[in-house]
Amino acid sequence: MKILVSFVEAGMGHIVTAQAIVDSLKAVQSEDEDMQIVDKNIFHENAKLEKYERFLVEQTKKASSNPLHSRAQFLAMHTFGCQNTLRFVNGFIYKKYLNLYMEELKKIDPDIIVDNHYFTSFASVCYRDKFKPSCRVIAYDPDNNVHGWWCRRVDNFIVNNKGAYEEALKKKFEKEKVKEVFFITRKDIIDTNGTKEQYRQELSIPQNVFTVKLADGAYAKAKLKSFVYEFLKIKKPLTIIAICGRNKKLYDELSALKTPENITLMPFEFVGGDWKDYKSERFVCHKGWSKCGA
Repeated sequence: MKILVSFVEAGMGHIVTAQAIVDSLKAVQSEDEDMQIVDKNIFHENAKLEKYERFLVEQTKKASSNPLHSRAQFLAMHTFGCQNTLRFVNGFIYKKYLNLYMEELKKIDPDIIVDNHYFTSFASVCYRDKFKPSCRVIAYDPDNNVHGWWCRRVDNFIVNNKGAYEEALKKKFEKEKVKEVFFITRKDIIDTNGTKEQYRQELSIPQNVFTVKLADGAYAKAKLKSFVYEFLKIKKPLTIIAICGRNKKLYDELSALKTPENITLMPFEFVGGDWKDYKSERFVCHKGWSKCGA
C-alpha cells in the first residue's frame, strides 16, 4: 500500500500539519512492511506547477490583508454555488495546472492520497475518477472552519473541532465521510515537556510578567500588527510575543519599535535554510531554539 501525503505552501499551516501526518504514518510504517509512505510537494516537480503554487501563496496573502479581496471571492462562491465554482475555476480556468498535477500523481501511482489543501484534494479526486478508481482520497482541513471549496467527493474529510464537523454536514458532506480529530500536532511539540520557567529562561522571556503570545495565519498578514499596537496601550507590566513567521517586513518593524517601559515586545520569525526544502530545518525559530511552539 502506497500512501502519498501531499505538501503545498499556501500558509505554513499546510506544511506543518502535513509533516505531522507524515511523522505519525512513518511511526506506523515501522510495524507494517507493506506500507510505503511518499511525502512530496508535487508543485516542486514542475516549473509551471511551482509558479502556480506561488500564485496560491499570493492569493492567501491578499485574502488576509485585504478584506474586499476575500469577500469578493466568497460572494462569487456562494452566488454561483461553491462546488460549481470549485469545478469551474480549478477544472476549467486553471485546467492546465490540474492536468500537470494529475500527471505527477500518475508517476507516483498512490493507493491512498492525503491532502490538506482544497486544490490538491480536488486534483486527487479528479485523478482517482479518471485514472485509478481504487485510490482513496483523504482530506484534512487544517483550518478551524470549512469553506465551500473543499471537494465533497473525497472518500474521507477530517476536521479538527466540533464546529467544523457541524459546518461540514451543513455543506452537505456525507456524514459517514466526516471525522473529527484533535488538532494535528508535530511530535517535537508534543515532546516539549519542560517547565514554563525553563523555556522562558532559554528565550530570555521575563519570568514573572504576564505574557501574551500573538500568532496570525497566512504569513501574519491579517490582524497581528493591529493587535500588537492595541496591546501596547496597556499600562500594566506585560510581555508580548509576536509570531511574525515569514513576514520579514513586519518582523523588522516590530523589532525596531520603541515600546513603553512596562512592556517587553519580542517578535519571532522563522529563520534558516531554503524554505522550499521545508523539512530540512525543522522550522527552527529565533535564537536557534526549535521547540518554542511557533
